[in-house]
Parts: sequence; structure tokens; C-alpha cells
Amino acid sequence: MSLSVSSLDVFDTIDMQEYCSINEIFLGNLFVKTHSNSILQQGGNDNLPFIERTLLKNDAYALIYKEELRRLLSIHCDNINTTVFNVSDVTISLHAFGGLRTRQWTTDSVIDSFSSLLQQKLNLSASSQKSNQAFIFNTFLYVSLMSNNNRSCFDYSRVMRYNKDVDLTKNELLLFPIHMGEQLQHWTLVAVYLQKKELYYIDSLDLHSYGKNVSVNILKFLYGWYQQHKTVKEFDLASWKMFDRAIISPKQFNTDDCGIYVMMYMDCLCNGVSIGWIDHENLLNNYRNYIACCLLSEEIID
Repeated sequence: MSLSVSSLDVFDTIDMQEYCSINEIFLGNLFVKTHSNSILQQGGNDNLPFIERTLLKNDAYALIYKEELRRLLSIHCDNINTTVFNVSDVTISLHAFGGLRTRQWTTDSVIDSFSSLLQQKLNLSASSQKSNQAFIFNTFLYVSLMSNNNRSCFDYSRVMRYNKDVDLTKNELLLFPIHMGEQLQHWTLVAVYLQKKELYYIDSLDLHSYGKNVSVNILKFLYGWYQQHKTVKEFDLASWKMFDRAIISPKQFNTDDCGIYVMMYMDCLCNGVSIGWIDHENLLNNYRNYIACCLLSEEIID
């Protein structure tokens, strides 16, 4: 059954029996916990250029960030919520930019702006056929999908017009940075390899019990997208597998770095680099400085 693009109520046209079966199937035994998978092992020696460009220039990155933050504070010290610059139409406040300091929480605007820079680089690489295509969703997709503050209420009709001009099937990798809501105040990532029909829940705090529901909601979103733009037959629900990476993905050592981990996970996966080397708190502090410099330069720094 196809879904009318003009329909405001997706549930008027979706076969609800089949739609709800996603919950029944994937909240069961197909949520795989395996310790061997390419998502942790890919890259090999190819990781080195990525590590070098991200970390070895840290002293310079740290100095640039420190000086720019000091300058902005001297100008806007009376209003930390003022917008200090824009990155790809995403506004960055002084508060958000200051959140890249050690032991500070990361805001959605920083994640979305960094994601947009990654996407720009991906688009350039894809146009020159240097890499496979990938698409990174805005953090507001999941918030809207779950009816804003009610994270237990899935509502596809709220996101029917999101990224309407993007053909997801042309992308090999889809990335969903996800905020778990006000109660948890935690960032996680879902990575979807569309052609392989594999979905990975990646979590730096090992919140495995939440991973199942988040993964199922993303799968339901994809099902709804296929209903709207393609056909359910193309989606082929029975062939999908979900993998729980929360147990073995690199872990944060505090309560502050989850957003930084999500950005580093995305950076690694978009570059075909293993996420398995992210294993030390100092790396995350260095990466905070790197992100700040990328935002200031409005590009992913190589």
C-alpha cells in the first residue's frame, strides 16, 4: 500500500497491522549483541591520517579556541545566549560555543552545525566519486518524530515533510544523532547501512535498555519513508537486522562527553574509520578543540 505524499495523517493510509509488527519483530531476539563487527574494525592503518588531522594539532586548536572564546566573552559577557556566529544556517550562541570546553555539555546547535559541515564534505567527495554517499539527519528529526517532549509517542506525520527532496535510497549510510529527552539528557547515535539493511545503536553510556526502543523507532521512520516515497516491498522488513553497539562501543569516562562522542562517531563512520580507537578521555578533550576550530572555519579541517 502506498502512502499519499499529500496526506497529513499517515495513519489513514498505512497498513497498521504490518506497521506495528515492527515493534513485535525487533523488540525480540533480532536485536543482536555481537562483539565482532566491521563498525569497530574497519579502517586499519587508514585510521592514521584521521587521527593525525584531528589530534596532533591540538595545541594550535586549543589556543585558537581559547582566544576566540575569550574575545567573544569580552564582547558578550552580559548575554551568553546571544548569537555569535552561524554555520550552514545554524545559529551558534556564546553558551553553545562555550559548551565545547572540557566537562561542559554539548548543545543540539553544535551537533547540527558540525553535522552540516560533515555533510558538505561528504557531498563534495561523492560528487568527485571519492567516497560512498551518506546522509546525516538533523537532531530535531527524532524530537519531532516522538512528538517533542513525549518520547513514547511515535508520530510519523510530524516528519513527513522533513528532507522531502532527499532520496534516502541513494545513500549507503544514514546517521541519526539522537537526544534521549530531558529526563536522561543524553546523546546517542543510530547508524543505518541502507543497502545492507543493517541498523546499529551506538551509545557511549551503555544504555542498552533504551537502545531497543530508539532503534525500533528509527526503523519505523524508515518504513514510513518507504511508504511515502517508494514501496513497502522495497523496504523488505523481514531482511533487516539491528545491532546493539552500546555494550562494546568506546565509553565516556564522565557525564559530559556524550555529544562529543556522537560527533566523533559520525566523523569516523563518514570517513570509513574504526570507532574502536576512541578509548581515552584526553582524546575527547582534544576533539572538543578540533570541533571548535571546524565551526570557526566553517569546514572540516584536514
